[in-house]
Amino acid sequence: MVGKQYEWADGAKLEDHSRRKHKILREYVFDYISVRCKLPQQERFRLAIVDGFAGGGRYQCGTAGSPIIFLEELRRAIDAVNTHRTVQGIGSIEIECLLIFNDASRDAIELLKTHVAPIQAEIAQECSKLHVRVDYLTEYFEGAYPKVKALLDQGRYRSVLFNLDQCGDSHVERNTILDIMHSYPSAEIFYTFMISSLLAFLKKNQPEQLQARLNHLGLSSADIEMLNGVMSKNNWLGTAEKIVFDAFSWCAPYVSPFSINNPGGWRYWLIHFANAFRARQVYNNILHDNARLRTH
Repeated sequence: MVGKQYEWADGAKLEDHSRRKHKILREYVFDYISVRCKLPQQERFRLAIVDGFAGGGRYQCGTAGSPIIFLEELRRAIDAVNTHRTVQGIGSIEIECLLIFNDASRDAIELLKTHVAPIQAEIAQECSKLHVRVDYLTEYFEGAYPKVKALLDQGRYRSVLFNLDQCGDSHVERNTILDIMHSYPSAEIFYTFMISSLLAFLKKNQPEQLQARLNHLGLSSADIEMLNGVMSKNNWLGTAEKIVFDAFSWCAPYVSPFSINNPGGWRYWLIHFANAFRARQVYNNILHDNARLRTH
């Protein structure tokens, strides 16, 4: 499914649902850094952040997109962490972060570079405890993933955060999610899935087309047949959500899906995959604080 594509060169419009999602992402990154840098004896924390659908960096209104959010929250978090450590009489900590920004649109990446460069320069000059390296790729995510993995392996990163905010629901294979979660001990993924687009296929009651539509989830014909008994005009949404949750529930030890509603009528899931219970706790705490933005 090809979702709505942003025209970054002409100024992408920030929709209300994206604003809500970015609020959650911003709060999570800050809390993530705070939690991972708590140990008094810790002197350095290394992580990598991969934004698979990075976009142009800023919307038409000037609001930050996810790549800028990552940079801003990294800086805010390390300042807060080290201020707290100083008050506690603990030595400061340094953070080394590799950021990989990918987008299939070359125009988006070129625009993103212009927004990232001044922030990266400020960090280098003013934040001696934060060391940031930024790499850019311009491919569809599945094509870029082998290169992403090579960069992560080369740097021997164990703590990896993927932001896979796709336009639609079929641009990331389930096997790729599995590979990420199995390859890195402290892997986490933010993944969006457009439930409403799946509903349209369910309602057509065409099993062959539905199976083709769900190939990227790894569902077999037997899986589709099992769904026939639970489908009715009264529970299309429940069936769609069951398909998605069942497909992803075994991709990681902790899978937390939440629905974010668009005032225009459609909805999508913001799914968090984690290998550690503590990571799920942080995410669920953020969602609890933003309860009005979503439904479970």
